[in-house]
Amino acid sequence: KAALPGSKKADDKPLVGDAQVAIENALYLYTLENPENYYPQQKLTLNDSLKTIYDFSQEQNMFVCCDQQNTFYFWDLNLCSLFRTYQFADNDTTPVEVKLGDKGISFISDDNSVLAYDYINGEIMWDWNNDFYIRKIAVSPDYNTLACITEDHNIDLNSTYYKVNLIDIETGATIFESDMSVEKSGTDLFLNVLQCEWNPDGTKICITYAVDTSIPASAESWLYVVDIPTGAIKQLASQENAPFNAVKFQDNNTLIYLCGLNCHYLADYAY
Repeated sequence: KAALPGSKKADDKPLVGDAQVAIENALYLYTLENPENYYPQQKLTLNDSLKTIYDFSQEQNMFVCCDQQNTFYFWDLNLCSLFRTYQFADNDTTPVEVKLGDKGISFISDDNSVLAYDYINGEIMWDWNNDFYIRKIAVSPDYNTLACITEDHNIDLNSTYYKVNLIDIETGATIFESDMSVEKSGTDLFLNVLQCEWNPDGTKICITYAVDTSIPASAESWLYVVDIPTGAIKQLASQENAPFNAVKFQDNNTLIYLCGLNCHYLADYAY
């Protein structure tokens, strides 16, 4: 054993010339069978520290994450091992979000595009590009459609325009578009999309967004639902001083949302 220089108990022990701290870039898979004895079952070493970009699919038993070098790691949880890595190669932008579909397909979004990557065969299926900022993506319950929420902020008109784009997962073609706008005169209104959620039968999408808290403004937030068959958009709720922290569909026509310290139910809303 060795003591660091300056330690009061270092007189009878050899001194360490340089103290070094090793920082590991790794993920650990834990088994939860015995709650009193959690232990790592497997370790995955990464090239760099993690970003907060990840997704988990219970159906596919797959976990994907991204490191600071924009390398994606696909981890097969059945085998407890690394299945594939994918290096995001665009030098002009960085990935923002990743979602897992079925049949070995994943979706990686950056500011202006969504990439469909087949991690089983290691192939790019398609690359969907857009002129506006991509804020959120979400895979439909039947894994056939990808929802992509885009944003265009018009400073001159003090308006933020959102578009709900539905992309066919097999072909990468746009099959649905629906516009919505938020206006607040006399204010540069920059918004953050907080959540994008599908209902169980894939006929509705819930979207929540709020004023960017990094810009001095009142903490306003809104909750909208898009009806896919009709294209109708309805604002169901808004808040002045608290964002929507979590939103989930309880069933096809009932929403549960958490705002501040309160939990709310919206049931059987009509268009």
